[in-house]
Amino acid sequence: MVGIDHEALPLRQALLSKVDIVRPSDECMLFLASRAFEGEEALKLQPRLYSIASSPKAHPGQVHLTVSAVRWNNNERTRTGIGSCYLAFSRDQAEKIYVQTRMRENAAELWAWFEQGAHFYVCGDAKRMARDVEMALMDIAMGPGATSATEAKAWLDGLAKAGCYQRDVY
Repeated sequence: MVGIDHEALPLRQALLSKVDIVRPSDECMLFLASRAFEGEEALKLQPRLYSIASSPKAHPGQVHLTVSAVRWNNNERTRTGIGSCYLAFSRDQAEKIYVQTRMRENAAELWAWFEQGAHFYVCGDAKRMARDVEMALMDIAMGPGATSATEAKAWLDGLAKAGCYQRDVY
């Protein structure tokens, strides 16, 4: 039993109905920011708010995700999570839409983010999706950023070495 709002509840019920266990509270983020960064730098990039919520034993060949759309206000401006509010599920409509398609459609904006120091995380299928996303990044870099595939690859390698391009692929 745990006490929340002057009420004793089983832990499971408290976590499911009374506590947002997906996103750190604003108070928590401000506490961390005051000790680790100057100003509100820690608030610029919110944590990844999804988790793999399935077992290969229970659901062979499938991966279930728990995703939270991140939205918050900062300096009187509504912000959204970098990944959670731009998700494109390829099989939720008649025509398949892939993340690399959305990346190419928004290439100028994505390039501007990189120029401002954005970090890019790829998580998922190593055989197809990760490769296709990397090719989209190369194409984007060859647009405004580089003149050749060799330069684009060097740019991408530089992002990885700087910790700005990370892959969690399987």
